[in-house]
Amino acid sequence: MFSTRTPLRTLLASAYTLALFAVTCSLLVAGDLSAQTVTRGPYLQLGTPSSVIVRWRTNVATTARVQYGNDAGNLNSIVDSPVNSTEHEVTLTGLSPDTRYYYSVGTSTVTTDSNTSTIQVAERLDAVLTLASATVQVSPGATAEELVFTLTNTGNGSERFNLTALSAGVVGDDFDPTLASPAIYFDSDNSGDFSGGDAAYNPGVNDPVLAADASVRLLVINNIPATVVNGNRGRSQLTAAAASGTGPYSRRGCYAGHNAEPNHYDQGSAL
Repeated sequence: MFSTRTPLRTLLASAYTLALFAVTCSLLVAGDLSAQTVTRGPYLQLGTPSSVIVRWRTNVATTARVQYGNDAGNLNSIVDSPVNSTEHEVTLTGLSPDTRYYYSVGTSTVTTDSNTSTIQVAERLDAVLTLASATVQVSPGATAEELVFTLTNTGNGSERFNLTALSAGVVGDDFDPTLASPAIYFDSDNSGDFSGGDAAYNPGVNDPVLAADASVRLLVINNIPATVVNGNRGRSQLTAAAASGTGPYSRRGCYAGHNAEPNHYDQGSAL
């Protein structure tokens, strides 16, 4: 900030005259809102026909600014020094010989400590659901045949997921496998197949809660109709939806019917 100017006239080298206004200024510094003052100067040094150095001293360290121009009421040129010091030195260049200039000195920045602000990064919600099982051989009329899926939380925070399975009405197949009851299990014993040690999924009771980057292996259990004919395919789908509202994430597995040989599940495409 700048205060009222006081005129100062200085004779420069080569008989060129540069008339400048000297000022007394009050400054604000970071963390200190009390007025700070110029304790020496401002004064001019090393004047040439086109340049001059403006110097002054303040009682606290600040950055430096000189505003100058040909009109005392319109100091439209600015030179800043980012150096934080009590001894200030700013060089003005590009001046015109035998021209009257006016200037004021001050600080280039006026800052103070702000209130503490807390910025919280929003949680990123995302998941990947993959079909983990290879082709599974089954026979017509087979029961309790599993498709194996892996659900991975690729978000940046813990998340609870709701699971649903669908076999009837899945598009792109020739027959509907029949979901077992319960239809979804956790691969509790990490065997990669359906066994007595696997816990059934109960919606709203034991929804999987996954930390960031954690995974869980899931089994979808279907019964195979005895009426499938050679070449028929039936699809079954698992869907996971984050409880906080993202998704759903779905993946399908496929049964291929064969009457002469065991039928099999094979991998379908993602939704």
